[in-house]
Amino acid sequence: MRQKHFDKKAALKYGWDWFRAKVKFFILVMIIITLLKYAPKFIANALPDEAAFFTALVLFISWIATVLVDMGFLRINFNIYDGADVTLQTLFSEVSIFFKYLVTSLIYGLAVGLGLILLIVPGIFLGVSLQFAPLLVVDKGVGPIAAIKESWRITKNARWQLFIFGLIIVGINVLGILFLLIGTLITIPVTTLATVWVYRELIKQSG
Repeated sequence: MRQKHFDKKAALKYGWDWFRAKVKFFILVMIIITLLKYAPKFIANALPDEAAFFTALVLFISWIATVLVDMGFLRINFNIYDGADVTLQTLFSEVSIFFKYLVTSLIYGLAVGLGLILLIVPGIFLGVSLQFAPLLVVDKGVGPIAAIKESWRITKNARWQLFIFGLIIVGINVLGILFLLIGTLITIPVTTLATVWVYRELIKQSG
């Protein structure tokens, strides 16, 4: 089977162009996501030891909110690619696939984690091969097993390119972190948009 190809520069340009086009929206979305993910943790840390139940409850709610906005953020990126409308409500629009996404992410994380523990290289290989499984749940609404199988299929003959692209994405986001974390308000939307672009390109080439 012929090798698949995608243009890394075109992917990043796509991400940057769309971020600039919707910069106010993306900054607001990222602020909301950051608050939902981290504000409950600060609250939990401020609670006294005697309030262990409430601490656990706050952290549990934070965990659920994190999963929901992760799904919603992907939906926003897919809608932009598809030319559909995006609003702040889109960030909370994927409640119906919560368990599918959660199970898929857990399987993905376990597979990569075990691979890294064993010999590192298998973990990297699995990480590259299965990376689109969570995206497939949001994009297609498929279940965990179908998402994992499909991610394996569409990454076939593109894994080396995806590995290099992944390093670039990590590098960009590390730069965002170095800018007092504020840079991630820019780099995360740009790199997520770029990743969705690559994902859709590989789907086209996979038939």
